[in-house]
Amino acid sequence: MASEIPQPPNQSNYETDLEGYVRALSEWTWAFYRSAILEGGLVTPTAAQDLVDPGIATAETAQTTANENVARLDNIQSGQVTVGFGDVVGTATFNNEFDDATYDINVTPVSDLGGPAEGSNRVKTIAKTAAGFTLTVEVDPGGADAVTFDYIAILQPS
Repeated sequence: MASEIPQPPNQSNYETDLEGYVRALSEWTWAFYRSAILEGGLVTPTAAQDLVDPGIATAETAQTTANENVARLDNIQSGQVTVGFGDVVGTATFNNEFDDATYDINVTPVSDLGGPAEGSNRVKTIAKTAAGFTLTVEVDPGGADAVTFDYIAILQPS
């Protein structure tokens, strides 16, 4: 069963807690993607039947539509990347390589191990390739400490 589409975070704390608001916005982005795409929250199988006019649909047009939708899903990669243990860099490798590195990416710190240093949950740079990306944080979390980030990368159709 499809889940309810989440609402964006409240903007009332934007000026007083920018880092908290950015984190909430990133978490909402992931929750929206999960609900709308992965769990079928925008279009349920029953509702999808209403999108096709059986009077004009053919096997060819149905297959074309299916192929286009599969291609769109191939343009989305998600997962986790961990930074730490004496390093400021973490590398993510996609399950399926993109055609190029022009994708949009959103990363959100979701957990930590030990007592990572302040600033180790803030991303300094992201270097993208078609096969994945390398994330650099502002501060080394510490020798035995780490921060894990969720990511979603979306290659926009050309």
